[in-house]
Amino acid sequence: MNVSALVLLGLVAATLNPSLSGFLTGQLGLSPGALEGLPSEAVVEELPVDNESREIAVVGVVPINVSSQFFLDSFRRTETFMQSAELKRIGTFSRPPTSADVAALDLGTDDLEAIQECKVADCKVKLPAQDIGAFRQLDWSAANVADGATKLFRNRITGYVRSYLESGNSALMVYADKPERMALADGFGKLLRESAPVSSLAPDMQRHLNEFPKSSPDDTEDIVYWTIEDFGYRPVTAVTHATIYDQPSGPARAIITHKQIYASHYFHARFTVMALVEGSDGTNGSDLYLVYVDRSLFDDDLGTINRGLLRHGLTKSLRTKLETLRVRLEAAYARNTH
Repeated sequence: MNVSALVLLGLVAATLNPSLSGFLTGQLGLSPGALEGLPSEAVVEELPVDNESREIAVVGVVPINVSSQFFLDSFRRTETFMQSAELKRIGTFSRPPTSADVAALDLGTDDLEAIQECKVADCKVKLPAQDIGAFRQLDWSAANVADGATKLFRNRITGYVRSYLESGNSALMVYADKPERMALADGFGKLLRESAPVSSLAPDMQRHLNEFPKSSPDDTEDIVYWTIEDFGYRPVTAVTHATIYDQPSGPARAIITHKQIYASHYFHARFTVMALVEGSDGTNGSDLYLVYVDRSLFDDDLGTINRGLLRHGLTKSLRTKLETLRVRLEAAYARNTH
């Protein structure tokens, strides 16, 4: 029995959610007594993965004393909701995307220097071949080349998001920064398949993510945003497609997914699932729990030392993120209800 099943089962046993309890005990064959009680603070553990040389997965669960509707409304204010110690900048894309959406998106000094030296199959920034070619056309001796490179990067990201919103997975990048090209669609497909036990709580989720934008069920809401995060190595610029699956009659009150569609460093693909699970009625907010599963597929073999460092970093980061989120949402909820 893996850690995620134990954590989820303990959560269900404590919150007396019969639908989700039935899913876990019926489909997964777990015993309701496998884990007694429920943590009063965030619990985070690593999950087993298929490819230990390149993949890390963690699961966390935290009780949050807010209503599920308040949580969802807060999430819709993405730029506020996503605040964390690692987050340096964030912006949300319009539909269709505009240049104003990325006005605050800058290339750091290290990335500017790396892009100047970029060649296909030899680049320290993750880019597709056509973008590497476009950057090579710049006059890197010009006094204003940093402004030109930043403008080009913003334009390429905006155009990429526009194509993704129109065509979905067929528009996903193929990274050409290394000799072995990496298709984002392949990496995402792998992580989505591995997320099946949790993602099955939202029956339309896999179809929607695979067929987006053609598949848009009535109870879904899509948000695309960019971030610059600093995990202690190189800052990572990322673009993420978030989807809210609002299903008040399902075993989970709602599911929120984060599908990474670009990352400037480290990640081949990343996919997270957030499940909101409430108690017998969930009306007063006291029985709401957030289950958070984060799967990352890295672009290089990690090695024992790097894997240990990354595992520790991701576990610590998720625990801090969940605890910070709980404190912030509970404080805001208290202000709104008193």
